[in-house]
Amino acid sequence: KRKIRRGYVDLGNHEVNIEMNDGKPVKFSEKKTGIAEKIIENFMLMAGECAASYIVLPTPYRVHERPDEERVEDAFDMLEKSGIRVKSTHDICNGHVIQKILDQIKDEDDRNIAASIILRSMKRARYSVENVGHFGLGLHGYDQFTSPIRRAPDLVTHRNIRMQRDNKFNVSIVDSYYEEIDKFCQHATLKERNADQAERDASQFEMNRYMAEHIGEKFMARVVYINSRGIYIKTSDGIDGKLLIEDIDGDDFFYDPRTNSFNGKKTKVRIKLGT
Repeated sequence: KRKIRRGYVDLGNHEVNIEMNDGKPVKFSEKKTGIAEKIIENFMLMAGECAASYIVLPTPYRVHERPDEERVEDAFDMLEKSGIRVKSTHDICNGHVIQKILDQIKDEDDRNIAASIILRSMKRARYSVENVGHFGLGLHGYDQFTSPIRRAPDLVTHRNIRMQRDNKFNVSIVDSYYEEIDKFCQHATLKERNADQAERDASQFEMNRYMAEHIGEKFMARVVYINSRGIYIKTSDGIDGKLLIEDIDGDDFFYDPRTNSFNGKKTKVRIKLGT
């Protein structure tokens, strides 16, 4: 409740669990966050918030800028054209507003699709020596300060806090230290994005391996994104794919930008977000 009051935006969890057997993918499922995991996550966020409010040395803040208004408006325009109706407002780049708009959508599948579309309109979080706040978490300052077994930014924050606590920082080098942390933040952001891309590539590779064993079978899937170039779907198991219009049997489909949908010339079948 406290997070929601300050403007936290809950865009859900879009991760997929992959179950392996003898080195082969055998089952995919949407990752569910349990109560214990949520408690741990909130402890981690509070630790990061406390660290950011305490530290005065140049440090790698975890920042997330406000999204561009035009991109958010485009996201809501796409939802509106697709029949996912929401009441919007002029102050659309506001965490409270985005959360209220998502809460209007009662159908869980539609809400997940809307959250995914809105997520695409957001800027990516990064590390920065400049504390510009964290839009998604609704925090004026956030510093990653969790277990020191994973990330370099956590370790740097631990070191900074110890130096500050024990009064061991040489103030005369603050300018050069600022530059050092600034370079470190750029490096950490680059490495994090490389790691994220590797994880996505690995998941996609396993999805491809799995589907290669099921060619010709039928799967239930939902349209999660659509534009003039194609239809992007997710199976009920959480496997991502793309439909090419020429591969859909039984009709010729054309794209209608007014409704952001593909429509059959003969059958009048409409394929849109959520289909």
